[in-house]
Amino acid sequence: MSALEELRVRLAGVADDVYPDQMAVTVEQLDIIAADLADALRGSGNTDAHTVLARINQAGEHVRACLRLSARAAGDLRDYADRL
Repeated sequence: MSALEELRVRLAGVADDVYPDQMAVTVEQLDIIAADLADALRGSGNTDAHTVLARINQAGEHVRACLRLSARAAGDLRDYADRL
């Protein structure tokens, strides 16, 4: 295997290691947990329910931003690998 071919294979492997699908599952789980947690906190009369929900939603937005970037990065890495 030539050095370029080896690098192409390694670069494609890195692209495959970017897990946008797993991050999407994480976002879904955060949404479910946030809703369940908000319901539980409201049911217990906890006055911090709104703040906690806002923070979980903010974390979900950060994960969504990472998801978009990782999907773009994976696509770019695959393109670069194909061009080698």
